[in-house]
Amino acid sequence: MIRAVLLTLLASTACAEYPSTFPITYEGYTSVELKDTTPSFTFDENDPGGYIRYGFEYADLNDCPFPWGYHCYAGWDNYFFVQWGVTASPSDTALPRSQWNCSGTPALTAEPQKYTKEDFTGSLTGLDIECKKTQCCSAFMGHYKYLTDQLSRHDTLASQLSAGGCSGSMHEDLYCFLIDTPDACMDYYPSKDTRTIVKPCPDVPYVFYMSCTLYKAAGLADDYEVSNFEPASYLDGVTVEQTLKMKALINFHDRLCYPMGYYDSEFVAEDDSAGFSTAVGYAFIGTLLATVM
Repeated sequence: MIRAVLLTLLASTACAEYPSTFPITYEGYTSVELKDTTPSFTFDENDPGGYIRYGFEYADLNDCPFPWGYHCYAGWDNYFFVQWGVTASPSDTALPRSQWNCSGTPALTAEPQKYTKEDFTGSLTGLDIECKKTQCCSAFMGHYKYLTDQLSRHDTLASQLSAGGCSGSMHEDLYCFLIDTPDACMDYYPSKDTRTIVKPCPDVPYVFYMSCTLYKAAGLADDYEVSNFEPASYLDGVTVEQTLKMKALINFHDRLCYPMGYYDSEFVAEDDSAGFSTAVGYAFIGTLLATVM
């Protein structure tokens, strides 16, 4: 019965293809524009970069073979793979699809692994994680995971955020997805418009990073991901705010997501509540369908 109801709702509301835009209708701040360059996809010293912006504004997952893996998102991961010797050349930038098959033969674990309650402690030094239930990240339980280092990741993340001057509260979903990235698995995408677990949109980590005193003052140009997913020539002259947005987009790039207004009503404009509700409805119904099917 519930499956039939969800199918009816999905048919009447959800999109058949991957969304062309993020469901961010009002952010409560003026979102900074990223540096306007067009990457050459040559991945060499003459490459002007702009891969993160390209993925944000232009990349379309509908152009990738389904089921998707992490390698389909844009070009910044390809740049990283080439620079660090994971692939031999720019023409061979996508790792084997088995790399992302977490329920079959995952490349980074001896056998398929699923999340358990031990993976999420709900604790990061100096931060208050706003978990809605006794068990944090309960939506992750029973789903396949790409890596197995969740506990050590707590220590690493706590150190990074402490160094950035981050304090106060953190939304549960942001905490969960900063600890791990189930979207690296093909299993995360039951269809083009459904997810096993819905991620926050990039405005959520961006707002959080902007609340961190040292990040806001110095930026994240030296961050491991930011500095390795773009050429040095692109990073020259970027602003503090741009580096924070780049960091947010690298890890929160799926357009089927919950925007900041889902977590905080302050970020929903009164004259746009209908549009916001529809956007969140796509993600919510898609997740329920993925759960019961």
